[in-house]
Formats: sequence, structure tokens, C-alpha cells
Amino acid sequence: MKEMTVGELMDKIEGWAGDYCQEAVGLLKTHSKYYRLKKKDLRIGKKSTRRIVEAILADFINYIARGHGGNRGERVEHLAEAFMKNEEARAEERKEKQLREEKKNKKE
Repeated sequence: MKEMTVGELMDKIEGWAGDYCQEAVGLLKTHSKYYRLKKKDLRIGKKSTRRIVEAILADFINYIARGHGGNRGERVEHLAEAFMKNEEARAEERKEKQLREEKKNKKE
């Protein structure tokens, strides 16, 4: 595994956070007993809960960056952008994998 710069690591963390936001509310409900959450804690509504999760993640990313002498200026909108970037990268990876498999099958 190659070494990463702090900036590259922060880009990865943003991407993972963007992915996580897509399923965060469901995961919080599923794992609520591990997080000491009660049903009433999650009653504020799916959209509100998601906004809170996004805000906490964005703030946490900024907290990590500040700890390393940086300032990401992370905002909730960036998480959605990171998710879309990850989706595009995954689609590209799937396409490349399919092309490699097709080439392999032709050789056989």
C-alpha cells in the first residue's frame, strides 16, 4: 500500500463519509442498541436525522483536518459531491473490470 499525504487521506475520508450518509439513518436505527439510542431519539424524522448526521460528519472531518494543521472548510454539500465522485469511480472500476474479463475470455 502506497503512502498517502494528509490531503489524500482527507479526500478518502470525505468520500467514505459521503457514502455513509446515504445509509446512515437506517444504520443508526439498526444499531441503536449499541449506541444507546432509544426510539424517541430517532423520532425527529428521517430527513432531520440525516441532516444532523451530515452536519456531525462534516464537523468531524474539519476537526481531523484542524488536528493536522489544515482547514478543509468541509460543508454538508461536499459529502454529496464526494458520494457522487465515489459512484463515478466505482462505475469506472466496474467498466474496466468488465473489459479485462472480456479480454481474458477472448484469449481463452
